[in-house]
Amino acid sequence: MARYIPFDEMVESAYTLLDEQTRPSRPVIKQWLWGGVKGLKFNEHHVRTSAPIPAEELAIRKPTDMVSPIEVTLWGVDNRQFKYIYKKRGVYINEQSDLNSWIYLSENADSFLLNSNGSIVAFAIIKYYGWPITDDGEPLIPEDAEVPLQEFVYWRQAKRTKLGPTMQELAKQDWIKAKSEYNSRAKMPHPVAGKEIARTFGSMVQRQVKTVDGPPSVVDRNRRFL
Repeated sequence: MARYIPFDEMVESAYTLLDEQTRPSRPVIKQWLWGGVKGLKFNEHHVRTSAPIPAEELAIRKPTDMVSPIEVTLWGVDNRQFKYIYKKRGVYINEQSDLNSWIYLSENADSFLLNSNGSIVAFAIIKYYGWPITDDGEPLIPEDAEVPLQEFVYWRQAKRTKLGPTMQELAKQDWIKAKSEYNSRAKMPHPVAGKEIARTFGSMVQRQVKTVDGPPSVVDRNRRFL
């Protein structure tokens, strides 16, 4: 059985490994580590589907254990599923739309965000890649991911402290090697890197509006840890 480490424990470990005179704050290291997580691979064992998450003030909270999104479906109070445009690096418009007003979906660290046309959205269901979390909502990271994530932190620190190009490149190659070894050990049948997931999500084609049987009742979800 896989062993996991609380994310904050991994942050503290990385913090103590860096030089005391030049290391950044723990929140910065936390952001770095989460950036490294995006380079690790996932498989069907990491796929999860959220309970219905209410749209509140044009925002949809992300599941606390979500690493990368796979698919987001938007629903109205009458159980209609709405198509939308995902707005990140441009706007994708389907001229065959049967909606008069487009719904635009974007995101920040905590939530998916709707434009004013999204006021008709009652809730969303999110399919995503995720890792386990503690009872307090803290992510648990696979133990064998600790080394590649530490190498990622070393590389980011080398860039931050403006070490020479040679040292920065060596640190980068150490991260790439450790990441590759981790991803190879995973032996996943359909691996998808976090950045590839993001690209796929960013270019999702728009869905046709349809009527379906209603999903379970809406429940609140906690904020993400970032």
